[in-house]
Amino acid sequence: IMREFSELESEAEGKATTLATTLAERAFDFDSHPEKPIPIFTIAEMPLCTAGNLTNIQAPPKAGKSAVVESMMAAGMNGNRQGPDTLGFEAENPQGRALIHFDTEQSRFDHDALIRRACRRARVERPPAWFQSYSLADLDIYQRRGAVRHVMAEAASAHGGIFAVMIDGI
Repeated sequence: IMREFSELESEAEGKATTLATTLAERAFDFDSHPEKPIPIFTIAEMPLCTAGNLTNIQAPPKAGKSAVVESMMAAGMNGNRQGPDTLGFEAENPQGRALIHFDTEQSRFDHDALIRRACRRARVERPPAWFQSYSLADLDIYQRRGAVRHVMAEAASAHGGIFAVMIDGI
């Protein structure tokens, strides 16, 4: 038992050292200035979502959150060509990195309709190869978490990184 406790203690010390290093790398440093993040989505030429940050869209039920997500997907698919119906959202993905969408609330039929509307808004016949969308409404929370991790890893590998991940509903 003492040997097992000693091993656990060593492991805990190792984790504490790793945590200390991780925190030291993230501590505010007045003499160092991080690079300004690149806007991923803008609206009216103002950055809305930037690389490395989370953006949350909140509103009461049936207020149009999915339409906003649909418009943002269309902006990502469109590449800022003239004339898209994106409710003012703009996005450029010249590297063709993965744009991933997960729908956790709607039926497969409604999910399909959402993506088809996004394509019409973007004025594209079909989504680009780097666009992926999944209907997860019928999966439990553990399956959803696993799916998100799996899809992100696979898409990052296949498309040289991730442009954006959208989770519609939580």
